[in-house]
Amino acid sequence: MTCDRHAMQLSKNPLTWLKILVVGGLCGALCDQIHVQGQVLSYAQPAIAGQAWWVAPLFGVASLVIYAAASLWAPLAERQSPAAVTPGEIARQALWFVAMYALSAGMQQKPIWLCALYAILLVRRLVRRRDVTAQLANAAGLAVGGTAFEMALSSTGAFSYRAPDVFGVPMWLPGLYLHGAPLALAVVRRIRQAERN
Repeated sequence: MTCDRHAMQLSKNPLTWLKILVVGGLCGALCDQIHVQGQVLSYAQPAIAGQAWWVAPLFGVASLVIYAAASLWAPLAERQSPAAVTPGEIARQALWFVAMYALSAGMQQKPIWLCALYAILLVRRLVRRRDVTAQLANAAGLAVGGTAFEMALSSTGAFSYRAPDVFGVPMWLPGLYLHGAPLALAVVRRIRQAERN
């Protein structure tokens, strides 16, 4: 089977979608535990380790949406940086994202400093990348969409941040999404590579 490597293409394999749902749900809930245990946020009706029962399923569905959204930018990223995405690259991106989660828990009481640090680290991360345009476009979409969703969800009272700054969320939240975007794009590219072979 051949495909245009420059066209947006979502997986047609239901098992791929199931893996994204399950792995994204579990990993998202585990990362969220950093915020729960760090008292960054709390749930109105905690059921499992301080989280609501719906946290893992919500992260799973969010992972599917993020997969589809990042797929928009994968063709551009592949043109700008055609090298294959390795499992090591996925691991590095995942570790970075977990570190950014931990940083947000540790610096939650210093939101301006955290925003500045997120910005400096993002510039440092992206400045030498050949796929910087795709990375920035994907990151901007994820930061806006993810933050808007959390604003809407927190407005229902389902969960709340300990120190919200605007519309129920902390000012540093978009920065966390910005740092998760390279992981999302790397995963999408890895899926595309696997399905082309």
